[in-house]
Amino acid sequence: MHVVDTASNELVQQVPIKAQPYQITFSETYAYVRSLGSEQVSMINLSTLGRGKSATVQNFVAGSIAPKQAGKLAIADSVATAAEEGTVFVVNPADGTTYYYREGMNAPSSNYRVYGSSPRAVAVVDRSMKEVEPGVYAGRVKIPVAANTTWPSC
Repeated sequence: MHVVDTASNELVQQVPIKAQPYQITFSETYAYVRSLGSEQVSMINLSTLGRGKSATVQNFVAGSIAPKQAGKLAIADSVATAAEEGTVFVVNPADGTTYYYREGMNAPSSNYRVYGSSPRAVAVVDRSMKEVEPGVYAGRVKIPVAANTTWPSC
């Protein structure tokens, strides 16, 4: 993997990632790199990237089979950040499972097996409420406009 300073258009660092890396997803603190030929997900600490730095790369296992064993792969994301900070979902179509990983753990904390089909991608939609001030919570909703709706008269 190459780290490029876009301001100067210079290559500033190279980070070795094995087994055909094909997708990258970013959280606040890590870059998650998914490789075709390995069941492991590489995590690169973003604070260790840059000119003159040594990149810190950690790994965790998301399944027991490399994703390329599933055959045709989707172009969509196989790793997505979850609603809770420091968490991601990782899909492994080869073993039919989605894994939930928390940063700092050695392995995913849970998984969701799909029977009869194969998960090919993952996306997270955050519909949670957030505390905007002590004791006050807010959320956004979009209420669809009713078209040609006739309300019964009372």
